[in-house]
Amino acid sequence: MSYDFTPKRMYRMPTHFGPSAGPRSDPQGRRFDWSAMEVTTVAITLDTEGDTIERVLPPGFKRLGAPRVTLAFSYFRNLPWLAGRGYNIFGVRVPSQYNDVVGELSLVLWENLADPIITGREELGVNKIYCELPEPRRYAHSISCEASWLGYRFCSLKVKDLKKAPPPERDEETQGQLLHYKYIPTTEEWGDADIKYATLTPEVQGATLLSCETGTATIEWGNPTWEDMPTQFHIVNGLKDLVSGPITSCAVLETRGAIADHIDQKKLSREV
Repeated sequence: MSYDFTPKRMYRMPTHFGPSAGPRSDPQGRRFDWSAMEVTTVAITLDTEGDTIERVLPPGFKRLGAPRVTLAFSYFRNLPWLAGRGYNIFGVRVPSQYNDVVGELSLVLWENLADPIITGREELGVNKIYCELPEPRRYAHSISCEASWLGYRFCSLKVKDLKKAPPPERDEETQGQLLHYKYIPTTEEWGDADIKYATLTPEVQGATLLSCETGTATIEWGNPTWEDMPTQFHIVNGLKDLVSGPITSCAVLETRGAIADHIDQKKLSREV
């Protein structure tokens, strides 16, 4: 006799061993307490060209406001769903609008651990892929971040002359929200999709800001060949023009806690 699925429990492949624990439920199906989570974020915003943004917008999306792009490295510690472990992320996002919903469209989010990549892609529809993201290097009044894939470094970000700064203002234009475009291909019918639709991450609540610093930022962006990054060279090169403009702001933030399980993730539409 084959197994049955337990109603209202979360599953992901392989389903053969029962419901899956993850960021949105513990082994008993309960939500976690995220109050002890700690995050270091290093973020910069650059001016860019409107047509450069529009070339990477998925169907149904349009550019929102002045053309700009944000790059952010975040380093997570003491995550409850990983029993106190952590991982790191690096994302690129642009202000966008889908119908009447505004937010920053997450073009790509690199992570250095498979578990959040799998759960985030399958359950939330976030464009997550893998790369190596070592801990930031902090020395004197500077901090350095980098991202690489199997030894090929495709991004380096450094902020120097760090000094204390007031907390950043909430981005009223995007309302603190993130937009995504979920796409799952159809097995056998190559080139077709089982599902493709927009999703929304509402503004995360509950984080306590411990410190905020700003400084002078510089960025180096790679130009990989297929041999350098066989499955990602087109992504890095597709972002090259987008991230080549002048840096208009930067911030280094230390936060604690947040309601970060994204159980309130929304499906905005469905195109089959």
